[in-house]
Amino acid sequence: MPFSYNLKTISDVNVTPDGLVLVSTHERLGQLEYKLDGTIVSWKKSDGLAGDKVRVSLKHSNGDLYIGTASGVSIIDSKDGSIQNFTKENGFDNDYIMCITEDSEGKVWIGTDGCGVYVLKNRHLEKNYSTTNALTVTVIRITLRGTIFRKLPA
Repeated sequence: MPFSYNLKTISDVNVTPDGLVLVSTHERLGQLEYKLDGTIVSWKKSDGLAGDKVRVSLKHSNGDLYIGTASGVSIIDSKDGSIQNFTKENGFDNDYIMCITEDSEGKVWIGTDGCGVYVLKNRHLEKNYSTTNALTVTVIRITLRGTIFRKLPA
C-alpha cells in the first residue's frame, strides 16, 4: 500500500467501473480515492466537503463523485473539481446520509437516518420520500441484496 494511517473506522469501500478504489472514513482523512497509477486523492471538510465523517461514496455514470457524510451530500464535479453540497441549509431535512445509489436514468437516490430518501436529478433535488408522502419508515440503508428499511424507535 502506498501509505498507511491508523484509521479507526472505514465505513465504505467501493470499486468504480473504471477501477478506482473509493474509501470512506470517519476520520481526519474524509474521502480517499486510490487511482490506478498509485496516486491517492483525499477530500475533507477543509477542501469543501459537507463534513469529515464520510459514510459512503458513489461514482456517478457521468464521472461525478457523490459523497455522503454525517453532515450532508457533496458532489465533486468530474470536469473542474468544484464541490456542491446538499445539507439542511439547502433542502435536506436530515443530512445524516446512510447510503447512495444511482438508478438506470442517472437519478441519485440518497437514504438518510431519519428523513427517508432524497432523489437528485442533474444535481437538483427532485423529490423526498418520507413518512409524510410514501414511506412507513425513515431510516434507509441499501445492501447488495436490495434495500433494507428500519423503523426508528418511537
